[in-house]
Amino acid sequence: MALNLLVKKAGPISEKVVSLLLESNQPFNYRTHAVTRAWDNARRALHWLPGEPLWRCLQRCHVHAAGDCPSCSPLGRLSVLHFNQSGSSIEGLDDLDGNDGRQCASDVDVMMELGPCRWLRADDPEGPPLSVDPAPPDGDPDSAPLLVAEPTENPGFVLLFVKPTSACDHSNPRQFSADHLRRLVQDWCRTRHGSDVIIETAGPAVNVRQKGDIDGGIDWVPCLRWPVWPSEEFRTRRRVTDFPPAEAREDICRFGVHLVPTGHPGSSTEYTELRLSFSRAEVVAGWHLFPTVRIAARGLKNVKNEMKKRRKTTTVKDTGKRLKSYHIKTTALWLCQDLPRESWRSATTAMHLILDKLEKALTDGTLHCFFWTKINLFAEYTADDLCATQREVKRMRKRMLAALLAWHDTCFDLQPWYAHYQQKMAPDRASGSEETTSNDQQISDRSLQLFAARYITMYAVLEIIKHRHQGVSGVENCSDLPDLIRTELLRSRLGRRYHQGRIFVQAMLAAPDDLVGSARLVAHGGDVYTWDVAPLLALLEDSDMQLLLGEPDAVASWWRQQLRLPRAEQPEGMTADLDTPQGRKELLLNADLLLRACEESKALLTRRYCPPGSPELRCGCRETDQHALEEQRPGPAVPPPTAQKLRGLGSG
Repeated sequence: MALNLLVKKAGPISEKVVSLLLESNQPFNYRTHAVTRAWDNARRALHWLPGEPLWRCLQRCHVHAAGDCPSCSPLGRLSVLHFNQSGSSIEGLDDLDGNDGRQCASDVDVMMELGPCRWLRADDPEGPPLSVDPAPPDGDPDSAPLLVAEPTENPGFVLLFVKPTSACDHSNPRQFSADHLRRLVQDWCRTRHGSDVIIETAGPAVNVRQKGDIDGGIDWVPCLRWPVWPSEEFRTRRRVTDFPPAEAREDICRFGVHLVPTGHPGSSTEYTELRLSFSRAEVVAGWHLFPTVRIAARGLKNVKNEMKKRRKTTTVKDTGKRLKSYHIKTTALWLCQDLPRESWRSATTAMHLILDKLEKALTDGTLHCFFWTKINLFAEYTADDLCATQREVKRMRKRMLAALLAWHDTCFDLQPWYAHYQQKMAPDRASGSEETTSNDQQISDRSLQLFAARYITMYAVLEIIKHRHQGVSGVENCSDLPDLIRTELLRSRLGRRYHQGRIFVQAMLAAPDDLVGSARLVAHGGDVYTWDVAPLLALLEDSDMQLLLGEPDAVASWWRQQLRLPRAEQPEGMTADLDTPQGRKELLLNADLLLRACEESKALLTRRYCPPGSPELRCGCRETDQHALEEQRPGPAVPPPTAQKLRGLGSG
């Protein structure tokens, strides 16, 4: 296989190529994530309103079933105050984007923040209550349940007690069991969704997913906001870099933490404890990760997931103690704080640094939580678990390049280009030279950048053809949306797999600086801009055009004939000669015109260069064999494209 040979015989080159491809994968924009997050949370809150009576009814049922005091129990008085998305998808650390239309395997974590509540500090029970939530529906803040969280012997876990009210027939605080919250959300999901979905519980989350779904569904996590920050060390520790920035650190500490219903394994109070969740702090810190570190963490997650699919029965799998994405993320956070920014020279360098620190942590048996160092993420790992996980990290390092190249191959079909460039990278044996210059010295960084930009551009053209019937986004015409939300939603659609323009952005990010500088920006109104892709299309060589068009000379002849026709009879979108940058853009960025040119010039697209998994043959031709395709008559004229289809594709 060409990719394995490339890794084996040209390791330094393949490492540079992997870095280029990773660094061009979906640039992160925290503003887009923030606005999209606010939009999704508002949408969930709106959809929640019809289910509020059901929620209150279920709470009353649980109060009676558990024998709790109806006067002081939080159950019956808890509303869902906020829906806050958390986890890798909102942190910008979700699975690498594929351009093959596959669904992301990452699930969506939604924190259901319950309240309103009042809080007493365990170290100052006589002090004034801390109240961070809105007033209860009756307007009396004293009617909200009064809670106190007491630490357990295991750092990061607390027991929750409810102070009695004047209406209670008892004078001592009563413990509020975390199991109540878990069961409440379980019953709500079952009642709301019925038997049409799969509902499972893991830790504090109740997972709901459709039958047959590839992705992880939605994790509904009930939680209470505790307005106390547990770690003074996080505020005062020595930092090599200002990470996260001082303003972000202050925001993290001011907010506090969430308490989620799951206990310490093996604890005598396991089913009544709540765990401190730093999910919001992780979102804030995740948004400030250095770009190279972010893409390195995503790349390692991808390698881990690919290895997980192939994992045989091992000790790591049997015990469930294996390397987790949370360990990779925590390591990345520590390194961002403890290493100067100039240490992150490339994505693959960052990946090796993360693996180095993980190996040391496994050797020591200690990986501290980034936000509270009293918590050791490897505390429950036995010596055998640590050794097995360390072997897993070593295998990740060994397979890293091959796994990432294989992943890119499934998305972009790299085989033809790697096979072609492998010949170029090989020493010139025909000259009889005995020089043993290494491959990585023969190919300059600029050549590798041009290679990466060229093959991504090639794939972008194929994606234009594959998705030619899809518009950019439905939000463009939603005039009732606020400008900021409409712009950011459109930007997010342009920046992800929904639109082929994202692949041109990847190509531009992989290209040398001088090529990027020669591309002009085109405004599309509001805050949306696209690059003119003419410099990228100019990278395509004659062999690339032959792969795309089959018979470039025949297409060029047809193009010249069309230009000689009266203006009214010419195909729409055709204005310049094909040997000019504008003419090449008009052909390659207009899928309908491209297919028409190929059909009417008898030059059909080559089947094997369709994106993997595409149900269409030759990006739009009828699925028959090679001879039948060459013998079929030209089909009806393809209707001209709309302006909406071309928007964002650099057609300015």
